[in-house]
Amino acid sequence: MTERGKFIVVEGLDGVGKTTTINRLAERLQAAKLKTPPDEIASIREQCATSTTAELRLHYYMLGNYLVAEEIKKRLAAGENVVLDRFYASTMAYMWGFGRLPFSNTDWPPNLLRPDYTFVLNLPRDARIERLAARTTIAHTAEELKLKIAPDIEERVLDYYGRFGCTDVAITPDMTTDQICDSICAYITEHPVV
Repeated sequence: MTERGKFIVVEGLDGVGKTTTINRLAERLQAAKLKTPPDEIASIREQCATSTTAELRLHYYMLGNYLVAEEIKKRLAAGENVVLDRFYASTMAYMWGFGRLPFSNTDWPPNLLRPDYTFVLNLPRDARIERLAARTTIAHTAEELKLKIAPDIEERVLDYYGRFGCTDVAITPDMTTDQICDSICAYITEHPVV
């Protein structure tokens, strides 16, 4: 029987280095690299993600979570490790942080695959904003712009990740991607899934 793979999620605010870290982590763990929302629903992203209706945004991101979870289940059953760029904790943290949820629900949906590990990359605010300002190839989202001018929203989002029990990975601007991955891999080794 094939041993089940590990399901690892990397969360964090825009500009902390998620994509670079996920790419390197997937290489190290010989893992599939996935993202949410998945490409299957990319054609409706602009309409849903920018809607003024909070419910439409929430349901769009939840649909993405459930779709990618189905793919992850197949890969894990085949013994493959999976590293995912954002998942349910981000959906809820951002909805809460931006005041789009009237309640703070940290219960995991019983029918949604739960990650073995969820890491939140946490870079000091000034360094994160500096990185965002330096971006030239990636369009700035409305959420990024609001986070830049509203530290209270950033605090709410990060607080929500903590409520979910995500593992905080404190990083500094001078840390290399390998050092960040070393920290994550050490945690995985020290806390094996049972």
